[in-house]
Amino acid sequence: MSRRLIRSSTLPCVSVTPSSPDQGEEREHDDEAALELPPLDADEEPAEQDEDLAALLDVPEDEGDPFDDAEARELPVDLPASVEEEAGGDREDEREVDVGPLDEGMSLDEEAGWSGEEGDGNADHGEEIDEVVAGDDDGGAEGTGEAPEDAVDESELPALDADDEGNYEGQDLLGELPDLPDDPPPSWDASPWAVIAGAGAEVPCATLDVASGRVVAGGSVLLVVPPGERVARRPGLDATAASVVLLDDALVVATRRGRLLESQDEGATATPMGAWRAGSGTPMSLARTPGRLWILSEGTLWSLTAGGSAAVPVVTGSREGGVVRIAASGGALFALWKARGAAQLQRLRGDDEGPVEVPLAGAAQHAASAREVVIAAGAQGKALAVASAEVLCVSRDGGATFQSVGGLGRVVAMAFAGASESAPLLAVCAREGEAQAELVRIPAVGAATRIATLGARRSGDEDDAPGASGAAMAWDAGREVVWIACQFGLLAVAAKQEH
Repeated sequence: MSRRLIRSSTLPCVSVTPSSPDQGEEREHDDEAALELPPLDADEEPAEQDEDLAALLDVPEDEGDPFDDAEARELPVDLPASVEEEAGGDREDEREVDVGPLDEGMSLDEEAGWSGEEGDGNADHGEEIDEVVAGDDDGGAEGTGEAPEDAVDESELPALDADDEGNYEGQDLLGELPDLPDDPPPSWDASPWAVIAGAGAEVPCATLDVASGRVVAGGSVLLVVPPGERVARRPGLDATAASVVLLDDALVVATRRGRLLESQDEGATATPMGAWRAGSGTPMSLARTPGRLWILSEGTLWSLTAGGSAAVPVVTGSREGGVVRIAASGGALFALWKARGAAQLQRLRGDDEGPVEVPLAGAAQHAASAREVVIAAGAQGKALAVASAEVLCVSRDGGATFQSVGGLGRVVAMAFAGASESAPLLAVCAREGEAQAELVRIPAVGAATRIATLGARRSGDEDDAPGASGAAMAWDAGREVVWIACQFGLLAVAAKQEH
């Protein structure tokens, strides 16, 4: 189809001149007089600014309409010599002209489109590019081509436990935890201790208490060591004890069936304490402070004063959590509360029962939050220990600061060997796969050392280990021995006498 552009030779021109109204008749003029345009193919030399335009519009002279392309003449095309030779002057097959690969110099993904999906060959990449608005976050899809670590100065980053202002106290939680796999076990002490032969009894036990030279232990049976003696005997009371405690003038036993029994004659006879009856869930735990008995049952901590008729709940458990461990020393009692894996330690006084939270952080928080946790108290509450299967933490200032000790294995029982704040901590530690345990001494200053080996592999006891069914420890200042109730019986361990 031919396209024709027709130029009119005469164009009406209207000129408006506001200077004189009498010149209205002269407003219309001949278009040739008003617009003296040179013909497009004029030979006159154009102005300087039109020279380049004339060169671009190199239109050949023709008697017809110069804009009529119906009979357009063939324009010469200057092709490279190599192309002309290959064509041989014949333009019949121009498809054989090699113009090079179309994607040369372009970095397009041959298998995927701009969005990372397979292209269909008809995608309008121009429209996809136009959809990207300046300032939009592409999520790092395009990348920068620079290594991110080159632009980050780690020294300027806050600590992992820093607050919004970048301030923090103490060390990072992971930094405070000991490197457990690489921690070697403590070395052996130069002055080891030994189990006193003939003391205690070879009857499995799980609970223990020592007061005023009296020793009582319980498990499948009840054992009593009278003052001044070392050999245990069985009293007349036949009961399976989950926990025992010695009061000033009585012995209290918490049975595995959830009952409280009180004995005034060192276990010869006993009477039930009121109408107390615990559920069949977690066994009860007992502790004492001057003039007060503490009872932990099913997550709730109860208090019973001397001469009182009924126990009073002090810390009430719920479905979300409750108290799991208690430990007493003098007039102070520590209660460990756990809920959904988080642990909180509270300190209660025997006179007003007002709980005060003991802050836990770092390794101490990690140990207290473990499933199997053991706590011990000493020095009227100034000394405190929290241990799990991974780490043991000791405090000599009421829980303000803790010292971490690693490489011990699983701690099953602990006790402070003395009433002072600097008294060493003794811990029974059992390692996985071993049927014997070790007694470890952790002094206030210095490294922990192993001081004794407890138990030995016996026939038929390959799967038994100290603490497998519970263990307890108590320091006997009068005899200067530590009593240990465990799977191997009631043991008395003391330093070897030098001759």
